Amino acid sequence: MLATPAVAALFAFGQTARAADFYWDGDGQGIVGGGSGQWNGALLRWGTSPTATTYTNWPSGTDDAHFAGPGGNVELTADLSAQNLDFSLATGSYTLEQDTGVQYPFVASTIINHVITLSGTATIDTGANNVLIRQNLGGGAGLIKNGLGTLFMTGAHNYSGPTTINAGTLASADDTLGLTPDTSDMTIAAGAVYSLSPNSGVCSDTIGSLSGAGNVVLGGNPLGYGNTLGSLLTTGGSGISTTFSGSITGV
Repeated sequence: MLATPAVAALFAFGQTARAADFYWDGDGQGIVGGGSGQWNGALLRWGTSPTATTYTNWPSGTDDAHFAGPGGNVELTADLSAQNLDFSLATGSYTLEQDTGVQYPFVASTIINHVITLSGTATIDTGANNVLIRQNLGGGAGLIKNGLGTLFMTGAHNYSGPTTINAGTLASADDTLGLTPDTSDMTIAAGAVYSLSPNSGVCSDTIGSLSGAGNVVLGGNPLGYGNTLGSLLTTGGSGISTTFSGSITGV
């Protein structure tokens, strides 16, 4: 069948552009190898294949960022957007660090929390690794956690939409008050974990609703640690009714 311009335009209108894949290299030299470095919109740190030897800057908020190699510390020095963050190819742990202002020793007043805006499917896949995100997560697509590893988060996250833990653990990295947005509806799949017990301590959070068949782990305070007896999880921020058939353990 011949496609007239009108038909071709109709097909084009119905298609959704697929996210492109970009692979992180900490120094932008040699073959893509992951590792530590600074991530912003200007530095040439991204290859277009896992074996690339030439690099470009981070291109767009609709593309997927892949982190491979032995792991490392990636310091974000600008607000950035991406569709998905993938750490499943890595063989070690990654940390997405705050902007320290390139000053040592670090001074609290120079630390900047930039925002990573997630779009599209808004998925963070840890693979079997531990991933710590110190930056704030934003965007309107919610957050999906995939992979058997642990995604540690800290900071004030202001994304909107649901939080879904499909596998592994989503955990607080410190005693932050409010890990996820108050109106985000949380679903925890069977076998997955939501942990509010950082370093055997406590973290309190308010969520929109709770559903699924996974596990919630609440922390209890060690003796002499402040006046809080344990973690507090408050649901109902979104005002909807859900059913949770999993387990809640801890204090």
